[in-house]
Amino acid sequence: MSIRDRLSGNEAVAYAMRQINPDVFAAFPITPSTEIPQYFAQYVADGKVDTEYVTVESEHSSMSTCIGAAAAGVRAVTATSSCGLAYMYELLYVAASSRLPITLACVNRALTGPININNDHSDSMGTRDAGWIQLYAENNQEAYDNYLQAMRISETPDVRLPIMVCQDGFITSHAVENILLEEDDAVKAFVGEYHPKHALIGRETPLAVGPYDVSPYYMEHKVQQAEAMKNAKRAILDVAADFEKTFGRKYGFFEEYQMQDAEVAIVLIGSTAGTAKACIDQLRAAGRKVGLIKIRVFRPFPAEELAGALSHVKAVAVMDKSEGFSACGGPIYAETCAACYDLDTRPVLINVVYGLGGRDVATEDIARVFDHLFLLTENGGKGPKYIHMGYNHKKELSKPERFVGGHRLCAGCGAGLVCRGMLRALDEGDKAVVCNATSCLEVSSFLYPYTAWEDSYIHSAFENAAATCGGVEAAYNVLKRKGKLDGTYKFLAIGGDGGTYDIGFQSLSGAMERGHDMVYFCYDNEAYMNTGIQRSSSTPRFASATTTPSGVVSVGKKQNKKNLTEIMAAHNIPYVAQTTFLGNFKDFHEKAHRAIYTEGPAFVNVMSPCPRGWQYSPELLPEICKMAVETCVWPLYEIIEGRWHLSYMPKNKLPVTEFMKLQGRFKHCFKPGNEWTLEAAQQYVDEQWEKLLERCENA
Repeated sequence: MSIRDRLSGNEAVAYAMRQINPDVFAAFPITPSTEIPQYFAQYVADGKVDTEYVTVESEHSSMSTCIGAAAAGVRAVTATSSCGLAYMYELLYVAASSRLPITLACVNRALTGPININNDHSDSMGTRDAGWIQLYAENNQEAYDNYLQAMRISETPDVRLPIMVCQDGFITSHAVENILLEEDDAVKAFVGEYHPKHALIGRETPLAVGPYDVSPYYMEHKVQQAEAMKNAKRAILDVAADFEKTFGRKYGFFEEYQMQDAEVAIVLIGSTAGTAKACIDQLRAAGRKVGLIKIRVFRPFPAEELAGALSHVKAVAVMDKSEGFSACGGPIYAETCAACYDLDTRPVLINVVYGLGGRDVATEDIARVFDHLFLLTENGGKGPKYIHMGYNHKKELSKPERFVGGHRLCAGCGAGLVCRGMLRALDEGDKAVVCNATSCLEVSSFLYPYTAWEDSYIHSAFENAAATCGGVEAAYNVLKRKGKLDGTYKFLAIGGDGGTYDIGFQSLSGAMERGHDMVYFCYDNEAYMNTGIQRSSSTPRFASATTTPSGVVSVGKKQNKKNLTEIMAAHNIPYVAQTTFLGNFKDFHEKAHRAIYTEGPAFVNVMSPCPRGWQYSPELLPEICKMAVETCVWPLYEIIEGRWHLSYMPKNKLPVTEFMKLQGRFKHCFKPGNEWTLEAAQQYVDEQWEKLLERCENA
């Protein structure tokens, strides 16, 4: 019976190691794999394994220790990343040529030059020809499952090759996900015992390892290695079949996703497959025949099988998270081109190098790859074939400001950040019309004869921003239809919570139901700030506002906050999102861009703290937003064509008091006798969080 749990990728691998109980673990720390030996060290300290845990002084010694231990006839394991793997480079060849089934957990990280601690595949791809079997994981579940299968594959008698179990650094290694773990006894029975025929110790016949190989023998030994790698293909499928029979989860050389009738497809490795699948679901819903092949086994490379899977496709983008510096593409691209060479009808093949050094890739980036592939199918394959791409935060920040200085918003106000980010999410060259509800933002940004808006702008009343925006969009449609207008315009409505949750809700609901191609951005500061901090239906329970003040017999607002994001999702519009100002604003930027370039109506709800209404010092705005997310008061998620996706899962969900204590509007809750308010607030947040997790497919 599988056990449901939530673990990071590193925790999952360490857990699998504990279950297997290897004989020797040679450990040296390097980010981001360091957690694996740390977790395992605790297992050693608690007596949960009887492994010989060797804390060496370098990665070179780590692999040397594994070579010695494996040659002595025991199971030897290690974990490393990046330059740690590079430091082992000489010995990787030694381990493979000596036919020693060592298991290495590789947590992929960019190789130094310049130094970078984030994820790409340059480390393991740099060792792809060292003679090691290589398995790659999309998520934490696959990292765990791959590790359970690894030793049986590598220890197969006609294989006996070392194996790398690779996962993406930080993206899977440190992210906590739901996971199915297997019972210890079942794992031990599946993996089995290791009893090599030959070893340095414990055998009647002595063994010699590591000879000087002269010319009459060297090539013969390399051919034996090559044959062993061929045999590994059979072993991988045999072990996967037994794994499916035992635990119910199916694996092969690669996963085909929506490939049955795909006209164009992408091929890639690792965690980006999750992003690609989300994009494919969106495009499929729009009637576009797109697909994905996610490679799990890179060594041995499944050339014949991959060619067969791509034989009916018109165009393929091979996406490499490692630059090959060949002047013509990355390593997966080279292998895929070779695999498809003998096809009677070859697809158009292009290479997209992405994600180097942790560069983000979003669903819209994947969508642009598919757009390029469809273009190639229409023009006979003419166009760029070797492309570098990815979200560039610095580039986005360097775009010309479209909401400029000179406005009169308070220091530490979230509304201005919404405006800057919203307009920065527009593609360069696209024009916009902004429709603004009466609010702090309106009276602070457009004081005749001055305006902070670089784009066309209209304000008419408090309650009708969405309807006004729908009218402008209708005019655009008729002018385009009559050929009287060139260029692309996007239509953006924006209002505070008063003009959105309350008096403007009728207008908003109607515009969304009618299907206007527009985006409504709500900068939610949880009260009528413009008129003096009166409560709105967005004001959270227990917050003190001027119309629901705390006092001798009052603890602030009595009602819970209206969940407008869920209400907008109930309108069945193409896109709804909830976000705030977190980290480098990536979540906000991606959701704003996705909303703007989703056809049809979209809604984005942005928590936008107000220093006067929430009673905090302006410099605390980033910390308040962070605590809102980490406590799950304001979770980050999106609904794409009716499918709910969680954007961020806190590793350690913090108590709601961490959010409340930063704001004066909740200070009465911390007074003696009011402890019950904190308990009630926590209970409400917990209940809402659990409901959200049930709805989100990826939670």
